[in-house]
Amino acid sequence: MKIKPVITNHIYTTHTVFEVNFNLDYNITFVVGDSGTGKSAIFSFIEEMSAEDKRIKCFNYLDIKKDIKIL
Repeated sequence: MKIKPVITNHIYTTHTVFEVNFNLDYNITFVVGDSGTGKSAIFSFIEEMSAEDKRIKCFNYLDIKKDIKIL
């Protein structure tokens, strides 16, 4: 059974020469892939969106040492 996202089920934005168009099926999304496939670019697009919408939380591997509060 799929759980519908609380924040959004679709992300669409443009950034410089990129057009980002995602459909999200779950509350938590992991971005994985080979080197050079755009994972960091995707992260930065969503991180920019999180500056405007405080419900969106972005985490990377460096955040494991931070005290993160999720409300």
